[in-house]
Amino acid sequence: MVLLALIPVACRTRTWFREAEHRRDPPRTGSFVGTPSGELRYQERGGPGGSPVVFVGGTMATSDSFLPLMDALCDERLRCLALDLPPFGYSERPPDGSYGREQQAARLVSFVRALHLQRPVLVGHSFGAGPTVETAMRYPDDVRTFVLLAGALGLDAAPPSSAVRAVLAVPFLRTAISAGTLANPWVLRKSLTAFIENDAVVTDEVVERFAAQTRVEGTAEAAGRWARTALFADESGSASGRRSSYGQYDRPVLLVWGDHDTATPLAQGEEIKGLLPHGSLTVIPSVGHFPHVEAQASVVAALRPFLVGLQTGTE
Repeated sequence: MVLLALIPVACRTRTWFREAEHRRDPPRTGSFVGTPSGELRYQERGGPGGSPVVFVGGTMATSDSFLPLMDALCDERLRCLALDLPPFGYSERPPDGSYGREQQAARLVSFVRALHLQRPVLVGHSFGAGPTVETAMRYPDDVRTFVLLAGALGLDAAPPSSAVRAVLAVPFLRTAISAGTLANPWVLRKSLTAFIENDAVVTDEVVERFAAQTRVEGTAEAAGRWARTALFADESGSASGRRSSYGQYDRPVLLVWGDHDTATPLAQGEEIKGLLPHGSLTVIPSVGHFPHVEAQASVVAALRPFLVGLQTGTE
């Protein structure tokens, strides 16, 4: 028991040495924009006059994780932006450490408004699906519609146990656990390998797109706060957490799923499609939870006609 207790302590101690960078230290790529929700970092591809598309990552995903996809997808017809949604990446983190879907939606819409984006399409991957859908439903005048890549919405998830809530309520414990899991480069590599069907895809370059942020000061603490207010929160009261909201959403929606996804099984995508009046589902064979990383060409083939079709009214 003593040895088990020492493991998270050792992981937390290690972060004090690893987290030596500031979030704006060079050679950080991308741009920063000031918003009422803090300074947000983003990266952009495509044509400045194209229809705007905003990519939202999941757990421990920064805008860097979308760059290869955006390079392949975005041309003069599409203005693609990917942001670091706090607490992940290099955006400014909120002092109150609140990352519920409503708060994340407020951050997303503040980003859209700060850059004067005209009704962008939001594309959310994995746990980024909750903030993505919440923003689209809560701010319909600001957002055209949404796309989900293996979206993790947890519509059937049981509420977290009181024991989990009690542990995450203790700052040192949640930070220590986060240091050994979410903010641990070794665990990030293992997680990518577990959720990507083709292990050869998990190169050092791909891992670095997720793990680089673990060298930024405060990452373990912020990820621990996120786990408490987002990963283990009860979102049944949010718009995106109510099944009835999907039945009332009358805009075209695209869902893209891998049929070997073990994190958010294909059945979840099929269920979401069934709830949406105008939802379509593209299934990519032999692909896991990161279709845009593992099957980039197939994701581009699904996204481009949908996004361009919205411009011409042929979606």
